[in-house]
Amino acid sequence: MKDIRISILNDENTKEVHYICTKCFNMPWSEESIEQELTSNLFSTYLGAFIDDKLIGFIGMWIIVNEGQIINVAVLPEYRYMGIATKLLENIIKLSKSKMVEVLHLEVRIGNIKAQNLYRKFGFKTDGLRKKYYSDNNEDALLMSKNLI
Repeated sequence: MKDIRISILNDENTKEVHYICTKCFNMPWSEESIEQELTSNLFSTYLGAFIDDKLIGFIGMWIIVNEGQIINVAVLPEYRYMGIATKLLENIIKLSKSKMVEVLHLEVRIGNIKAQNLYRKFGFKTDGLRKKYYSDNNEDALLMSKNLI
């Protein structure tokens, strides 16, 4: 496998992030929403995974004071099971620590066992449940967090 490069995303990556969203999410964000996340949301940081110059996955996070909220993680279907989500998560945790984040939070679909297992591998613990959190199918969300200090 080729080397995977992780780097911070910006507005030049808007179309690529949107494309990945359309391939990975039932209700993808609009291009405009993604552009706003990458350019004008002061709380937002997105990292991308690249092979050569192709964006194949990303992770997004908001940092507010000393807490981080992982917003989304996506990897193109044809690049899954290659350790890319693991690499993205490793890098967002490292970045969070460098920014003095004390705890990371996230929501994950109750039916997404693979993602839950990945988060648990990194020490995320279950905190609770948000009933009917996902509007596309009323699926519940599992709340998870990881202390970084």
